[in-house]
Amino acid sequence: MNVIDVENSNVEKVFALVYGASGTGKTHLMGTLGELGKVLVIDIDQGVKTIQFAKDLKKYHPNITAVSFDRFKDLDTAAQLVEKNDPALWSKEFGVTIAEPFDWICWDTWSEIQWSMLQELRSKDTEMKGHGLNFRKNIQIQHWGMMTDLNKLAVEELRKCKVNQVFTMQEKLEKDELTGQIYGGPAIHGKLVQEMPAYFDIVVHTYTDLSGKFCATTKSKGRWPGKSRIGEGIDIQDPTAKQLFAV
Repeated sequence: MNVIDVENSNVEKVFALVYGASGTGKTHLMGTLGELGKVLVIDIDQGVKTIQFAKDLKKYHPNITAVSFDRFKDLDTAAQLVEKNDPALWSKEFGVTIAEPFDWICWDTWSEIQWSMLQELRSKDTEMKGHGLNFRKNIQIQHWGMMTDLNKLAVEELRKCKVNQVFTMQEKLEKDELTGQIYGGPAIHGKLVQEMPAYFDIVVHTYTDLSGKFCATTKSKGRWPGKSRIGEGIDIQDPTAKQLFAV
């Protein structure tokens, strides 16, 4: 059992969730991580074009490496590389020279990772084989349950890594069938909508104001959860990673 020095206010790493509707600035916010150090963006849903073409992010390009999730054999391979964060291993995997460890790893967007998990389950389940892109029609309730367990396990394992990480997700509304209560959260399957924020030290909800400007909050508001274990909750317009994650 480790003794924790509560007087020590140094934060070893940031483990954060950023969620919101499409077009509310999640990927743009990830681009501003370049102000804080070397960044690896693992592009899961082809959203990296935002970072490529946003004029205000070009100054951060020298600090950003972006790779498609398809570049990895599977999630296990990606997680092992993140855990080691070894420039030699990154260089071998990407086929380009990575001179130093990454300061930040961004998973954009984690909501889409569940389909990769289902693809892996599909490869091991004869009932789901041979259906091509129609495999989603053949998903049974047990597959969703296994995917939920895999999702939790993946986040728990990645949380152990010694590097700062940010996960982006879409948002969704769910209804509790027993109570009728409507609640919001990250777009992930089933009960994880409510459970997923608990795994993170910082939970950011992104949205746009009436003028269309990007906004972010680490405060819980109405149906939407938010929090920060390393500082006070904030509401900001045109948010940057430095404002939300620098400690």
